[in-house]
Amino acid sequence: MPRLHRTLFGAACAVAITLIMATLAVAAPQDELNRFSAHLGSGEFSSAIEIANAATGQQRDELLSRVAGGQAIGGARDHAFATAAMIENDAARNGILAQMYDQPNFQDGTPGFGSGGFGGGQGAAGGITEQDFDELINLIQETIDPDSWEENGGSGRMLPFPSGVYVDGQGTLRKVKQSKSAALSGIREQALKQLDDPSVMSQSRLRKISLTRLERTLQMLAAQSRVPSPDMLHLGGMYQLKYVIFYPETRDVVIAGPAGPWHFDADGRAINTETGIPLLYMDDLVVCLRNAREFGGQFGCSIDPRQENLAAVTRFQESTTLTGAPWRSRLRELLGQQDVTVKGIDPATHAGRVLVEADYRMKLVGLGLEPAVPGLKNYFDRLHLDEQGNPPSSDVVRWWFTMNYDAVESNADRTIFEIKGQGVKLLSESEFLDEQGRRVHTGQSSAPTKGFADDFTRYFPQMAKKYPIYGELKNLFDCALAANLIHNEGLARQIDWQLNYFDGRGGEAGLLHPVAAENTPRQVDSVVSEKIMRHREGNRTLKHTVVGISGGVQYDASEIAASKNVMVVDQPQLAAARQQSLPSNQWRQWWWD
Repeated sequence: MPRLHRTLFGAACAVAITLIMATLAVAAPQDELNRFSAHLGSGEFSSAIEIANAATGQQRDELLSRVAGGQAIGGARDHAFATAAMIENDAARNGILAQMYDQPNFQDGTPGFGSGGFGGGQGAAGGITEQDFDELINLIQETIDPDSWEENGGSGRMLPFPSGVYVDGQGTLRKVKQSKSAALSGIREQALKQLDDPSVMSQSRLRKISLTRLERTLQMLAAQSRVPSPDMLHLGGMYQLKYVIFYPETRDVVIAGPAGPWHFDADGRAINTETGIPLLYMDDLVVCLRNAREFGGQFGCSIDPRQENLAAVTRFQESTTLTGAPWRSRLRELLGQQDVTVKGIDPATHAGRVLVEADYRMKLVGLGLEPAVPGLKNYFDRLHLDEQGNPPSSDVVRWWFTMNYDAVESNADRTIFEIKGQGVKLLSESEFLDEQGRRVHTGQSSAPTKGFADDFTRYFPQMAKKYPIYGELKNLFDCALAANLIHNEGLARQIDWQLNYFDGRGGEAGLLHPVAAENTPRQVDSVVSEKIMRHREGNRTLKHTVVGISGGVQYDASEIAASKNVMVVDQPQLAAARQQSLPSNQWRQWWWD
């Protein structure tokens, strides 16, 4: 449920006026303030709004807050929302929305108000429920073991977008079985008909999205118990984040990049129709904005074998006489499950799942259990006997994703930032086990281990097309870098944007964006693979086994996004991009080309 601090607002306009008058800065002439109070007290809201709009800055917002409060007390719901939407400061807007919620006249006959939550649209998992999926969800819940679902006392939970892997009730990550059902596809595509503006499906070389305006739009939707449209959830169809642009003159923080029409793939991901690249996801950006403030841009995950299980595997390998399938079965049994750890972000979010799934799927490719793209050989295909016919040493292979940016470039006045680079690379290390199953770091990689990591990095764009989860990982990295630029450069502070709805940093009053929650991955099943090699000069069979692969994702934007590391360049295209991206004077226009 969105966080809400309820403030007693009074039962009459006179009380509302008294409460707020104490904080009103005396900037407009007193006679104008007196006229404003008279209009407001007599319910002449249009005249009061006219006087408020003639004021500037904080005073204008305070006057408009008083008008919205008076309209709320009188039960003029739509007019109160319209006035609140005119307030520039997001914290002030959030505060008056919370006060409006407390008015009995305002709640009467209003679905979603006074019945368990301000902001509505929130499902059992604590996130936004996609209305477009209600038909599918209800059908499944009514036909498949109805008593097993969470709302009926069971433990089952329904989410609209399973992507590649899912997490069961015990927190174990498993692969999703894809469905080719025409009915399922039809329901997914039906979501696209609910676009806020169908023209968002047009191709754009550089789409611009004002985060300040988008936040205001979402804040007002939540206040009216309405859910975001798909174009809001997927950031206007943008599939690459190239620029962060700052317009202090219009109080806009803008992200920009290419965008275009999209569809949902078999796993439910929103994919750009032309490029096959997954779209940016609004919740990921919100998670990154929160991470930038709380953790300085550091987050990651790891999937690690348990020490006691590795010790058992070591003892088994030294004494076993088993071969073939019985050997593999016992080895997998001893390895058991590996533990998932997510740091810096909530593992129950889409961003948390992307980290874990990308790591898990990369390891399957590395072991040859999922196909790669042409040119990228898996680990086993890189193994060879040496000149004496000996197999390579049995390493504990460690691969992990990290950042891969060439630079962040800015103009001299630091009002436009360009993100350059692939975004993601794979690193490696070879470890070995002691008798207690403890992993000993070597700081080095064997040739097969390093070779796979280097080639995975080189073929990353192709892999991201084949497996969209890697594209989602890059998008998450880009969102995190943009969020840390906004934070480190003080862009929000310069325009008094408190990210109150996105981040809650404006205080306890008002709404907080409910990032959709999923089941939290806590463990994965171990993967065992082997390669059998034969000596060239005889028929001796040698076997090489890889078990207990560890690694994860490590992201740290604190260095690359630090102000001292942003390169100031004199490039005409930066100035041109900023000039061509100027926002309009209509706050409701949160995206444009």
